[in-house]
Amino acid sequence: NPQALGVVIGVGNVDAEMLLLFEAPGENEAEVSFPVVGYSYVIIEWLRDRFGFDELKDFYRSNTVLCRPADNRTPTAGELNSCRKNLDYLVHTMKNLKLIVCVGATALKAIEGEDSVLSLRQGNLGKLPYRFQKGVYPDKEIYTLAIKHPASLSYIENWRGQQKAVSNYISQLALIRSVYDKLDQPSFEPPYRHTICRTEQECWQWLDFLMNDSSVENI
Repeated sequence: NPQALGVVIGVGNVDAEMLLLFEAPGENEAEVSFPVVGYSYVIIEWLRDRFGFDELKDFYRSNTVLCRPADNRTPTAGELNSCRKNLDYLVHTMKNLKLIVCVGATALKAIEGEDSVLSLRQGNLGKLPYRFQKGVYPDKEIYTLAIKHPASLSYIENWRGQQKAVSNYISQLALIRSVYDKLDQPSFEPPYRHTICRTEQECWQWLDFLMNDSSVENI
């Protein structure tokens, strides 16, 4: 995209079990060529200072697109599709990856599809087969969590409302810590599962399973 500004690659441990996936580089990130700086960095600070994560050891952080879109806008579907090969390569390269934390609606849709709604996914652990574009690599089972972009907290002008939102946000970060600590447990299964069907036949097979399996409580 000739209008894209600055290439910002991710940073962290590619051998980690967790990926923090953001939307796109902002003005600050593009200026210094480093991901997640400025106000967005508060999520890294809270994960480190409140929940004991090592930002260079315990996870890798990157964006769904590596270039800053013009006017700081949300990446278009074409830009997401064009940059998908970079995301696919990162997910494939992270051999120990088990959990993707989607920070913001754009990151969530990049992982779970256009129908995923951030407000419904917050606080709910999911699991899906990550399907690489054009099938260049085998599918990879991944746990998923979704959380609002931390910049959303800065838009709340009411002090009490902001404090309540911050408290709720930190409780979701606590869920990330809780899930992260259980990733190596063989019997660990989420209450929510998200599956992307490639064919109509696959959709009908899943529907038959959901309607007839007694272990399914909610659809």
